[in-house]
Amino acid sequence: FDPAQPAQNVTSAKLTPKYQALYEKKVEEVKKGVEWDRLSYCLPPGHPRWLTEPFLREFILTANTTYLVNEMVNDIRRVYTDGRGHTPADEAYPLWNGDSIGFWDGDTLVIHTTQLREGQYQRAQPDYSDKVETVEKWRKRDADTIEADVTVYDPEALTEPWHVVQ
Repeated sequence: FDPAQPAQNVTSAKLTPKYQALYEKKVEEVKKGVEWDRLSYCLPPGHPRWLTEPFLREFILTANTTYLVNEMVNDIRRVYTDGRGHTPADEAYPLWNGDSIGFWDGDTLVIHTTQLREGQYQRAQPDYSDKVETVEKWRKRDADTIEADVTVYDPEALTEPWHVVQ
């Protein structure tokens, strides 16, 4: 995930054959000037793409919920830190930003997100399936830097978990 170079056409993700073929086709189409992006239809970026959007973010902490706000299409993620579990499987369905629960480990916010819709990490980057899940660890490194340590799990699209630190 490098928001400074979203169309770099290089990924460190280890893709399954199906998703590798989709990615290679996408890269070839982009070279021809053909590219589809759901943002062109004013649809939300969704998560985990939320992580790659190069827009301002705001973190709002309350006693039981942390709100992660991205100015991109007023996109808000709600991370429940009140000890609840994920929505039961028989009540769950895919959402743009999924179902996020978390906890504080000292000064680090740990987030597990499930129930996501399929999408793409960024323009000209690989797609992810609706089986994708993420574990994020957010912490303030210094007065000017917040670090996001992210592991992406997607048994349909990835041959192994994809770990990135921004």
